[in-house]
Amino acid sequence: MPGAGAAAFAYRDAVDRALRSGRLAGTREILESWFAGRPIRDEYLVADGDGLAGTGAHPYSFDR
Repeated sequence: MPGAGAAAFAYRDAVDRALRSGRLAGTREILESWFAGRPIRDEYLVADGDGLAGTGAHPYSFDR
């Protein structure tokens, strides 16, 4: 079927754009919270102070 590959590329490009825009929105939210002095949501937080926090506390371990 001629041209079938073009549809696959168009779909992949749309998915890539959606993923990038989601990451950019998360980065923007983190930076806006930081500069406004608001706490960063747990979904984005990996470390806080001297230890692991939020989502980062579950999959990682921290040995001293």
